[in-house]
Amino acid sequence: MRFTKTLCTFHIIFLCMFGWIVLQVFLSNWKDHFLCALWGVALVIIVTIVYKWLSRRFDNTDYKKANRIFWICMGIMFVLQLLAGYFLMYEPGTDLRAIHEISKTAAMSGSFENIYQNVPNNAGYLARYTNNHGIFLLLTGYYRILFLLFGEIPLFASVFINTLAIGISVLFVYKTASKLFPPAGALTAFLLCFLFLPYYTYTPFFYTDSLSMPFVILPLFLYISALKTQKRKKRYGFLILAALLIYIGYALKGSVIILLVGAVVYLFLSRPVKQALACSCTMAAIFLACAVIFSTAVNTAGFVTKEELQKEQYPLTHWIMMGLNGKGGYTHSDSLFTRGAGDYTQKKEATVAEIRHRLEQYGASGLFAHLTEKGNWTWSDGTYYISNHIAHNPLHKNILHEFFLQDGNCYFVFLFASNTYQLMLLLLLCLSIAKSIKKPTLDFTVLLKGLVFGVFLFFLIWETRSRYLFNFTPVFILAATDGILTLSKLKLSSLRAFYNRRIKKHA
Repeated sequence: MRFTKTLCTFHIIFLCMFGWIVLQVFLSNWKDHFLCALWGVALVIIVTIVYKWLSRRFDNTDYKKANRIFWICMGIMFVLQLLAGYFLMYEPGTDLRAIHEISKTAAMSGSFENIYQNVPNNAGYLARYTNNHGIFLLLTGYYRILFLLFGEIPLFASVFINTLAIGISVLFVYKTASKLFPPAGALTAFLLCFLFLPYYTYTPFFYTDSLSMPFVILPLFLYISALKTQKRKKRYGFLILAALLIYIGYALKGSVIILLVGAVVYLFLSRPVKQALACSCTMAAIFLACAVIFSTAVNTAGFVTKEELQKEQYPLTHWIMMGLNGKGGYTHSDSLFTRGAGDYTQKKEATVAEIRHRLEQYGASGLFAHLTEKGNWTWSDGTYYISNHIAHNPLHKNILHEFFLQDGNCYFVFLFASNTYQLMLLLLLCLSIAKSIKKPTLDFTVLLKGLVFGVFLFFLIWETRSRYLFNFTPVFILAATDGILTLSKLKLSSLRAFYNRRIKKHA
């Protein structure tokens, strides 16, 4: 097989880097609440037993039976998500409030003039944060349709479209898993989704993290379908559609670009050079064409002017600079620093200079300690930071808030369950990576792990927060499912023989 050494080397590097962060997560859980760490390991064993049980009841071709069970459970899950969305609904705060109010104003007036009238403190927001043009146009279009049809824009309509986005993502986790694993594996992947609490708690938070999620898993499904089909026209049709959806996701959340990079790299690993080049150029051309169309649409709409952009726009280096501060999350002082640095060119020069200064201050050992702390903070939070958002003026205060809000009497239950589940996913990811070191095989699970690696590296460099990982959780769940299948293939006799060899060696 081509690239055997390359694959093995990649997975060794990945396991060393990611494994170090997972070790920090495990140790921090052990320090704060050792039962959380123990239950994380226990859950790995439990889900593997569940998979073994399912595999005895579904043969490798029994997808129809698995599909029937999936659709029943998916229906139940979607109802629970809608209920969670309604009962956890709250008045949007922070960036979501700005986007929501600006979009509502534009939709109701049918114009992009005076869009900041309800949020005067956020004047210039869209010029400052050009990364939010995508969600602004999406919500404005959706709100405009609602306003023309019903004469109002109810908040639950936003919650509904967000719940739909999460539900569609779960659907395509199952469909993608069905292409990668036997029926029992596909059902196990869905089970991981069904039990994943953020897929319920995120329903009222209709921001880029969840709205971009279908544009991660859907293109992945299409891409895998493209590489599996033998029909040339069908292959390119799937790739074109995948690239289009990747761009939509990228317009909503910049980190989705990782999917395009991963897809291109995998093509050159798995296909002859000419075919890989043709497929890559097709995807890149569609992506660039979408970028030109989107840029033209923004310029034509005129909700930001060139003068505003020159005055207000933050350069990309701003988010790298923030990523070097403390735990790497949003820092208001850094935002004020960039905002007060002058025009766009001056902002860029100031942030680049500050990046150099911070790197010099850290030194090699300090930077390693910073990245370790940053990685631990990003990947250890199984709540994905949602409690901080839904706590902002809940509309229907009820018993759920006792579990999901930090000041709730039962919040420790939610925190414990979420962090335990997160640790389980991380350990399963490590198992999947380790498998490819021992037996490097170029299958689609390599693509999944390549995407996880891309996300891991991206948020070591960029401004970070556990919430920013949320749109890639379908990929994490698919890779974790591969970890379950890996563990299920381990035989007790093999482990016993390995243990006996170690005993004899040291005797």
